[in-house]
Amino acid sequence: MTEKLESQLPAVVETAIGRFIANFSLLEEWLREIVLDTPNLSVLAGDIITSELPFRGLLNACGAIVHEYSNDPEVLRLTDEVLPKIDRMNDFRNQLVHSVLYGDMENRHLAFRSKTKAHRKKGAQHSLQELRQEDLLEKCDELALLTGTIKEIYDQINAEQSDGDGS
Repeated sequence: MTEKLESQLPAVVETAIGRFIANFSLLEEWLREIVLDTPNLSVLAGDIITSELPFRGLLNACGAIVHEYSNDPEVLRLTDEVLPKIDRMNDFRNQLVHSVLYGDMENRHLAFRSKTKAHRKKGAQHSLQELRQEDLLEKCDELALLTGTIKEIYDQINAEQSDGDGS
């Protein structure tokens, strides 16, 4: 008989983690949209390509496409500014989902992220990091701003393409 596993995290921390992951999915979808709207690329081909890319590959493809199809210096500057921030946010996401998370039962707004790494010259290294609800919500807000910037880039590229078509 399988028992139901109860969460070890405070509910507010679980909610913040869920919000972060959902927001990250939206960001990833906007990056995909930039690739999918590449001129002369069918939606099916774009779906096939983007479904096989790891996240950093998607970021690289997105940046290359913007530089290839946009002549607007502001769009290029914005792209070069935002993509490294998104890459760092992806690093945080990976840390979050590839760690063991423990709740602090004394403080219902705090959890701990535990990770063990093996190094060939140093052996095992353990780390324990606080994961506060406020910090997660701040990351969610930062992620929302990055997503808004990517959508703005997407809209500006589409406007450029429409202007170039004589529309």
